[in-house]
Amino acid sequence: IGDAHIASLREQMHEHMTSQEVALESSIRYSIVKSDVFYAHPLKQGLRREVIISSALIQAVDELATMQTVAFLWDRGECLGRFADYQRNRLLHIDMHSTSTTNPWSFIKSHRSICPQVTPDALYRNEKESGGFKELILAESIKWILLHEFAHHLHDDFDEADRKVRREREAAADKYASLAMLNPPETPILGMYPILLFCYFDEFDATNSGDHPIGVMRLKAMMNATLSSPQGQAILKLDRK
Repeated sequence: IGDAHIASLREQMHEHMTSQEVALESSIRYSIVKSDVFYAHPLKQGLRREVIISSALIQAVDELATMQTVAFLWDRGECLGRFADYQRNRLLHIDMHSTSTTNPWSFIKSHRSICPQVTPDALYRNEKESGGFKELILAESIKWILLHEFAHHLHDDFDEADRKVRREREAAADKYASLAMLNPPETPILGMYPILLFCYFDEFDATNSGDHPIGVMRLKAMMNATLSSPQGQAILKLDRK
């Protein structure tokens, strides 16, 4: 993921924004910075607006996208689950925000009993359309992150606030990103991978003391927002026919 990829995703985001939102989003500078910490932050200094995303977060989403692709297309769901468990336990044991992780291909090779012995070449050759599927997961996940951070700029979430208000702001940004992902040709379920990442770190526990809402509660709220939206209701009607 680089500047050109981010620019392309931003253009796609503009297709479903109001003219005022496009003007605001276009004024924001996005940067991916090398870091061993998982984060994405909106910044505002005077008229200058930025969104900073760590390389660690991009790497983690990329690794999950790789494993999801392999597990889904080669029908080995246990491989993805065990990899996610391994990563979570390793990260929590060392440092909740460390990126001392195992490459997914190394994990696949060392877990022959549960993982298909697929190599990176399979994705490069687009075997079973795996290369395109992985890129779709990655693009939709990064797009969701961009939309979430943009929502903080849109809502002007930059004044001091207590934890209750900060959590409400995060929930509102989640909702904005989730509803934006309902516009065709987006694939909203694939945009949920960043939240699933935090669910794994929270161990799907409903308790935590951070500024962000608990991962599993964020996932539940995103599903509720989706199902209660006009777009979500339209999809449900189609499924019931």
